[in-house]
Amino acid sequence: MEVVVRYLNAVSARCVLDIGANAGLYSLSLERMSGGTEREYFLFEPLAPTYEKLKKTLMINEADMTRFHLINCGMSDKKESTYFYLSGASEAAPLMPMEDEFYLKKIRVDGSYTGGDVMTKELCQVTTVDSFIDENHIEGVDFIKIEVEGNEKFVLYGANDTLERFHPFCYCELLRKHSRRFGYHPNEVISYMKELGYNTFTLHEGRLSITRHEITSYWWSDGRGMEATSQNTDYVHQTESLLADKLEELKPGAKGINGYAFNYFVWETNAHDRAQTYPVMDKYMTEGGGLDVVVLQLGENVLDASADGSTYESDYTELIQHIKEEAPNAQIITVGDFWADDTNDAVKRSAAEETGVTYVDLAEIQDDTNYEAGMGTMVEGDDGEEHEIEHSGVAKYPGDTGMKWIAKKIVEAIEK
Repeated sequence: MEVVVRYLNAVSARCVLDIGANAGLYSLSLERMSGGTEREYFLFEPLAPTYEKLKKTLMINEADMTRFHLINCGMSDKKESTYFYLSGASEAAPLMPMEDEFYLKKIRVDGSYTGGDVMTKELCQVTTVDSFIDENHIEGVDFIKIEVEGNEKFVLYGANDTLERFHPFCYCELLRKHSRRFGYHPNEVISYMKELGYNTFTLHEGRLSITRHEITSYWWSDGRGMEATSQNTDYVHQTESLLADKLEELKPGAKGINGYAFNYFVWETNAHDRAQTYPVMDKYMTEGGGLDVVVLQLGENVLDASADGSTYESDYTELIQHIKEEAPNAQIITVGDFWADDTNDAVKRSAAEETGVTYVDLAEIQDDTNYEAGMGTMVEGDDGEEHEIEHSGVAKYPGDTGMKWIAKKIVEAIEK
């Protein structure tokens, strides 16, 4: 959010559209962090119960209601009355029913789940950004925040004239698990925005990685598999353990294994110039000549893989070549995605073939729930306490079984 605040203050932004405002905390935070402005906020929330919560939140926080305008309406690519679907386990309310089992479970007061299907629907009004701007004679838009559970593409389609006319800074949630329900891939949004003259970046306060994730940082430290039940059961540590058993065979005379993991999400998301992020990685290769193995497990955060003019494939190839130069004695292994993504896997496979490094394919376990951690799994945190996985997104990550499978495949590749 700090990046957004700095931008809004730098351009003296006067008008913000918060689409999918929920309780209004995003806009309230923008206002407070901006330090006293005359900026106007238009907050859109279609569901009546959530809209009432929005009004109450702004009242409690003593928001200036001459500048905070609340609109009980949703946004899409056309004006109509349509149903929104609300689950018992989440306040998220998309235009398409959520099929994830987590969203169909009602939460009791004590935090447990009833398991009952409580998906309900509510008839709401939706309009388009362009219609709203025209009808309300708004003469400029500086920032648009869109978080609408998968309908982001169609909100942007309905804002075409506004985007071309005012070219506002747009902050948009893009998740494949949500966009899939609407029949599109997030890359389509990126291509659309590029056609309108936009550059695309990813703001990461939470980072997607099967070796670490900010959402679990309060119980797991850096270097941990985010769903491993203990520190020794993520794939990094399991790989080290398996290698230790074979160390004398693989490297006679070696006294032990010194391994580490770091999240190189900045390379994934810096699509306009990934090479400029090399220094972030190179600091881990100050003694590259002594590295025996480098494992690349990248791709989940890449948004431009299928976009027109994407350099992702050539960037991946250049990354491997760079690592070869920095760590000339290391065996390089690139690992496929844990979640099925044909484009990402094709890029990695092609780059591996072109550079002569090993590719580890995870297709056999992709989207197989037997290798996911699952809801309710108990994990041991660095604090010595047990914590329950109760976030549906976290539950989709590899559990101990998935981590072990990945580790075994990496070790098999090293042995070859």
